[in-house]
Amino acid sequence: MPKKFSDSDREKIRKTILDEYKNHLINDEETSKVSVDNLVKKANIAKGTFYFFFDNKEELFLEVVMEILIVIEKQIERIKLSSPSSSVFLFDLLLYLKNVVKEYPWIIKITGKEFNSMLNKLSLEGKNQIYSQKQLIWEKVYQSITDDLIVSKSVFQGLVSILLHSISDSHEIINFDEAYRELASIITNRSIRKD
Repeated sequence: MPKKFSDSDREKIRKTILDEYKNHLINDEETSKVSVDNLVKKANIAKGTFYFFFDNKEELFLEVVMEILIVIEKQIERIKLSSPSSSVFLFDLLLYLKNVVKEYPWIIKITGKEFNSMLNKLSLEGKNQIYSQKQLIWEKVYQSITDDLIVSKSVFQGLVSILLHSISDSHEIINFDEAYRELASIITNRSIRKD
């Protein structure tokens, strides 16, 4: 790292690069890709300086995606802690996930030219990190309701996936509120005990 950057400067530069790339992934469209040149211009650094922060763009991509998935995991844990019952947890979680999917559609399906390109370039280890984190999130959700609700893991995951797919692009395939009420009815009617 060049000596002209203080610790504070390095932290700001790294945060700028991460935030710019995260914003690009969130707003990614099928026709757009972001270059290292674009990122360093936003961070007001030379291109070579980028490589003091990240070995390559794939490392940046993986860090941003993992950061977002970890934030989602932590929020799910907060929802669980504040929920008096499994049913309340599930319904609060679905409302939270509705907003997550609108902000990060690639969590449900792969979208955007940049996301596709970078996911394809990731090493097997990097892809496995993302897959494992997504599976961990599913497991935490399922374990939080499994004691109170009679619903198989595959049925539950399928129902939630369909519900979230319905809003993962800007127009709903099915009405979220109707699907949400239907899922609530199905799960509530299959409860083992009342909460």
